[in-house]
Amino acid sequence: MIKAVIFDMDGTLFDTERVYSQAWYAAGEALGIAKERIDHALAHCRGVNAKSTRLYFETHLADAVTYDDFIETRRPFFDAILERMGGVPKKPGLDELFSYLKANGIRIGLATSTRRARTVEMLTKAGLLDRFDAIMAGDMVENGKPDPEIYLRAAQEMGIDPAECMGVEDSLAGVEAIHRAGMFTVMIPDMVAPTPAVEAMLDVKCNSLHEIIPLLQRLNKNGVN
Repeated sequence: MIKAVIFDMDGTLFDTERVYSQAWYAAGEALGIAKERIDHALAHCRGVNAKSTRLYFETHLADAVTYDDFIETRRPFFDAILERMGGVPKKPGLDELFSYLKANGIRIGLATSTRRARTVEMLTKAGLLDRFDAIMAGDMVENGKPDPEIYLRAAQEMGIDPAECMGVEDSLAGVEAIHRAGMFTVMIPDMVAPTPAVEAMLDVKCNSLHEIIPLLQRLNKNGVN
């Protein structure tokens, strides 16, 4: 039986991965970094925490910019895009899904690579901060995705066995983290399609959050296996 659902945030609950990409390209242009290098950075940094992203910058972009300077340059572009959009864009089906989970006593957890301060800011803007039973952010764990630590910590915070948790992700690193945590593994692809290796880790691939409610109904009626 699924007793808790643990979500990634960007690209899973919020349609913000495209916003981040636009902000990265804008920051890269402002700093004189070639688009091809930003493409490569996005491909390797999407879904991982600040620690891993910093390491990427130190390894691949040290000749062009420091990690801290890039993030400071990117942040106002990101915030300006969100402002033009009228706030944090929720993925379709999010509110209905959270209402269903609360009504049926299924715990709600968050496992995001984003820093806690930024996570709280985003959730507050979206009116969702008080909906979570556990929030684990990227700077709250030693090992980022694809390591399973962040998902295991979220389950522990809620007092739920990982085998009784469903994890929902959009990124390849996130899917691997859920799978390695021993949870029911769901992917809703956003910016990146699953590779064959990631497909093999999935229990279910969904098209949107709308599909999670009938999935939970089926699993909790018939059993996870």
